[in-house]
Amino acid sequence: MQNLQKEKNFSLFWKWWTGENLNFTLESRIFHSFSFVVISAVLFVTPINYYNNLIPSFLLTLEILLIQCVTYCISRFRNKLALAIDISAVNINLILAVNYLHNGGIEGPSLLLYIVSLFLLLSISRLNKLPYWLMLNIVFVAIVVALEYYYGEKLITPYPSAESRLFDMISTYFICLVLIYVGTLYLKKSYITQKKIVSEKAEALKVLNDEKDKIFSVISHDLRTPLANVQQYLELAGSVELTPDERKVIKEDLLELTKNAQELLNNLLHWSKNQMKGNTANKRLILVLEEFSPTFNLMKSIAMKKGILLEVEIKNNELYADVEMLKLIFRNLIHNAIKFTPNNGSINICFDTDEHNYHISIKDNGIGIKEEEQVSIFTISTKTNYGTNKEKGTGLGLMLCKEYTDMQGGKIWFTSKEKEGTSFYLSFPKKET
Repeated sequence: MQNLQKEKNFSLFWKWWTGENLNFTLESRIFHSFSFVVISAVLFVTPINYYNNLIPSFLLTLEILLIQCVTYCISRFRNKLALAIDISAVNINLILAVNYLHNGGIEGPSLLLYIVSLFLLLSISRLNKLPYWLMLNIVFVAIVVALEYYYGEKLITPYPSAESRLFDMISTYFICLVLIYVGTLYLKKSYITQKKIVSEKAEALKVLNDEKDKIFSVISHDLRTPLANVQQYLELAGSVELTPDERKVIKEDLLELTKNAQELLNNLLHWSKNQMKGNTANKRLILVLEEFSPTFNLMKSIAMKKGILLEVEIKNNELYADVEMLKLIFRNLIHNAIKFTPNNGSINICFDTDEHNYHISIKDNGIGIKEEEQVSIFTISTKTNYGTNKEKGTGLGLMLCKEYTDMQGGKIWFTSKEKEGTSFYLSFPKKET
């Protein structure tokens, strides 16, 4: 248990150190990771240099520690990665040059450190900076090697014994090994993570495009039909003398068509707003009777036209939710219940609560949902479903109900049986105290 807690604490520390949860770029997170490794390595090497009486190396590692801490803070807390890399690049090449001349030259570990430092710089720098860091590295190595070639007898070889030199080389090897391993591992994991993110975005885009295609299919069919009927009615009214009864029937048909078209347009506008702007839920404590009475009264008047009894049972008058989102959910669910309930049927709406959640149920004794259609009930469909009085439905409203419920941290589900009716259930968490 303690080990799990330690792993969790280190994971949280690592995410904070690298800035993983703060939208830093991949290069920034790699730089922060390397900074941790470098700082840790220098803290390990510095006392070794002091113990071996390598005073110049000891002072150099102290300087590296200071500069690395400064550049980490510049990148992590000031978000200036490019400046931090520039300072690090120049400092590393200068420090390694001094270390080369004061720590055994070609006999010391400096050239190995030059290669590793170039690897680190190339891993975190932008593409346009890579040639500069490569040339800078080559120039510094050429200079120190030339100085050793011409003035080799003046170079300082500070190792007091062969054992101290061997220990310095081995410790430097392991530091380089760790840096290369960590760098490569982080790059590999980051590549896999980015690939996964791209794949998920591509899949989400495909789903969105499929929904868009279905929406356009719905628009082309269900919006064009009422407009065509209005046009036909106007043409008919202008060319043929209609009786009052015929006019009344046509007007009622057109009114029903335009109501369906208006409902579809309202849902379509809400859906497009979600896709373009991304709605956010503005949750607050709601008094059900005060906020939703106008909506319920409107639904009752629509239900009465089919002789349907719509009852609202309020066992709990409070809800913690977004009012406008909930109104759209109610309108769609109750409209659907009215559509698919036969004349003289009944619909019951109940508000209740328990210790943790608010509960809402909307039950009808209508025609129910076919079993093969239940699995895709919350997705848009190009298939037009017809109610008991030939009212049209496409499923766009139910898809919006699902999206708006999820946005509020709620749940929506249903039970249905053919020829017996459908019950939709909503659950919303209570306000956190």
